[in-house]
Amino acid sequence: MLIFLCICAGLTTASLIVLVVFLIRMLTQLRRTAGILESLASNANEKVDTFNGMFDTIRSVSNGMRSGWFKSIQFALGLVSAYRDQRSEQQARDQSAGQRQHASHDSAQGSPCEQGSPSPKAEDTPPKDQAARQHDAGNNTRDEGQSRI
Repeated sequence: MLIFLCICAGLTTASLIVLVVFLIRMLTQLRRTAGILESLASNANEKVDTFNGMFDTIRSVSNGMRSGWFKSIQFALGLVSAYRDQRSEQQARDQSAGQRQHASHDSAQGSPCEQGSPSPKAEDTPPKDQAARQHDAGNNTRDEGQSRI
């Protein structure tokens, strides 16, 4: 039993040593990362100072958007777009009315196809039943001829 307790104590000590080594390595990596982030932050601070002019321009544009001038320009553009929409709808209605008038004019006079070509007379064409019977009769004679061979 004493040997078993010595083995457990040795394993516990070894695991604690491994854990301490792991924590020391992790903390050194964390310190390096913090140093790199600090240098990046100072570099970014210098870059932000160079972009202050651009930020001021954006701020003035956003203030102008809230001002009355921008709202008046927006109102004028809204009026122009409403006028354009109304005009395009009116043109679409005029075009559809013109097409309906053209179609009614063609139907009153008859289409050019109907006027130029004569329609076949009913007595010139055989009834469909008779044509079908003639076709079937021709097939029957061919079948009989083939069966004789």
